[in-house]
Amino acid sequence: KNLTDFLSENILTKEKNRPILIIASQKDTIKNTSFFEFLNKKNIGTYIIRRTTQEEDTVLKYKNNANKHIYYYPDSIKWDRTKIKLPVKN
Repeated sequence: KNLTDFLSENILTKEKNRPILIIASQKDTIKNTSFFEFLNKKNIGTYIIRRTTQEEDTVLKYKNNANKHIYYYPDSIKWDRTKIKLPVKN
């Protein structure tokens, strides 16, 4: 129910000609039936479900940490450089 309330407040208020929904998930399967009921009931025809990025996973790890004294400092994290693709400078 919290998910559908969140989606209603954030998605259904978008411009009518741009009703697209992009969901990032930490798992490859979404099992929340309320989500799919919401899509069908609100007639959301265009949606994309993608895997969260390494940075999103890291931020969520820090945000959901039970020890709230741990802060997110992106420069101090050992990022997996094999998963980060940056454009080549000319």
